[in-house]
Amino acid sequence: FERYQSVIRRHLKPDLGFVRIQELGFAHLEAYYSKKSSSLSQTTLKLHHAVISSSLKWAHAKAADNPERGQAGRQQAQRSKG
Repeated sequence: FERYQSVIRRHLKPDLGFVRIQELGFAHLEAYYSKKSSSLSQTTLKLHHAVISSSLKWAHAKAADNPERGQAGRQQAQRSKG
């Protein structure tokens, strides 16, 4: 848990914290991984990927459960779960 917090505090927030999660795209992540690959080991990059991936899954689940999104948003979320 502390390692995840450290990744968020020391790396993700400074490099990606300015991007709204709804606007976070491939280009942001590609630039982040490219920048970090020159200074971090592959093992550490995998940890960063795990933190990012789990955070995005959590955000997607929360958005799908949000009643303010309406029926169309819930249907789209169900389709993406496949």
